[in-house]
Amino acid sequence: MRPKLWCLLPFWLLVSFLFHTQAYGDFSAIRIATATHNSVLRPMSQGVYDLFSDKSFFCFMQENSNPYVAMCDHSNGLHTWGTPQRVHTQASASKYNYPTMDMLPDRRLVMTYASPFDEALGFAVSNAPADASAWTVSNVDIGRVRHVEYPRIKVDRRGCIYLFYIHKPDSNAAHKRWYYYVKSEDSGTTWSDPVLCLQRELDDPYG
Repeated sequence: MRPKLWCLLPFWLLVSFLFHTQAYGDFSAIRIATATHNSVLRPMSQGVYDLFSDKSFFCFMQENSNPYVAMCDHSNGLHTWGTPQRVHTQASASKYNYPTMDMLPDRRLVMTYASPFDEALGFAVSNAPADASAWTVSNVDIGRVRHVEYPRIKVDRRGCIYLFYIHKPDSNAAHKRWYYYVKSEDSGTTWSDPVLCLQRELDDPYG
């Protein structure tokens, strides 16, 4: 009598577990950069992987809150890290404006960053697909807004770029935060007017 297929489920679960344990159970750490400014070397959650070149890209802050990108080449099987590239030189430092990045459908990298005393969001796009060596940098006009924090970038399937950010109308009131976004449908050449998503003004900053 043949066993029913569901009886084999525990066996396949065990095989799958052992396979994944062997394939992904070993991790190693490598230093790709050394923090040089007030412990602001914080990796972002928006690193990207390019399937065609078999490379990964990660962004982080360095001295004076300058945005950097590090590339890891997986194609040789050695996971070789390149020298981190500075994307932009900031006019002032802030520990709350970590750069974030994504990738356009044509495989060019895009990044956003901000300075709390600037009246614009920073935007950068790589000059070549899956390449972090050269960038075109510009500012996104968001009006006369001060104290911009936590910029985030997201590209949808159509290639539309969304930049999200927090504006604090009062720098001394951390609980007053207004959430905005702007978008571009032409790879960052032009941008929409800012759209207010949420206006958070609580008397209790922890409420």
